[in-house]
Amino acid sequence: MPYIDVENVGRMYYEEFGEGPTLVQIHGLGVQGFGLQTLTDILARSVRCVNIHMPGYGNSCPPKRSASVSDAADDVASFIRAYAGGPVHVHGTSLGAVVAIILAGRHTDVVDRLIVTAALPRSDKAAIQRRRLWRAVLDLGDLGVYADVVGETGFGREFYERPDADEWLEHRRNAYRANAKNAPAWRDGISSLQDMDAMQFAPMITAPTLCISGGDDTMTPAVTGASGAGFKAFSEAVSNGRLAIVPGAGHYILFEKPAETAQLMVDFIKHSE
Repeated sequence: MPYIDVENVGRMYYEEFGEGPTLVQIHGLGVQGFGLQTLTDILARSVRCVNIHMPGYGNSCPPKRSASVSDAADDVASFIRAYAGGPVHVHGTSLGAVVAIILAGRHTDVVDRLIVTAALPRSDKAAIQRRRLWRAVLDLGDLGVYADVVGETGFGREFYERPDADEWLEHRRNAYRANAKNAPAWRDGISSLQDMDAMQFAPMITAPTLCISGGDDTMTPAVTGASGAGFKAFSEAVSNGRLAIVPGAGHYILFEKPAETAQLMVDFIKHSE
């Protein structure tokens, strides 16, 4: 299995798919790589996808500090320096998008172009309340139920009309149960999202930035309540940012609308060539 020994981090696992410009992908809060695979199968026709497991997830080592978004951003920066020795394109989704925003703000030398999907740079009160529920359900210990509770606001309405929706939901429950060792990282991640205001990093980001939101995303909408900030506000705060909305997609846009999302990403990356 491909690992890199990262200084001050430990062993980090990654997978490579395809050839072309390098795109490091940062998974969300949940099963590492699980939400990325459908998208990656399409992206790999045009770019080299390097899908990492953050410390505390999957095959990577436990975190030396915490699995918070702040510490994870520094860990991913160390991974990129060890893997590529210079700037790469970066895509983060959900929690991974917040990690990517912090990474691009703190470590401008490792990010060529930044792509973020389905996240809130600053949580509004609705998101904070929702994550309190997630944490309570996670502490009950049934990770299949936890997967359902998180997923209830994650999918757009179109998803539930798909003939394979029930089968895929059961597959997702089983994947969460099989990754029970990730639960401490999930707890750290949930807690860190509650307090993190990633909007503070927007003025520091020098990389061209693409924000992609689902038009039916109720978990991480592009426009939040007054106490938060979604991708509309963030894309306007970044010096070279833009926002794309994918109709019919919820928070799990990478699974629900992978072809549309991949096309937006590939077009954005190709503009740098």
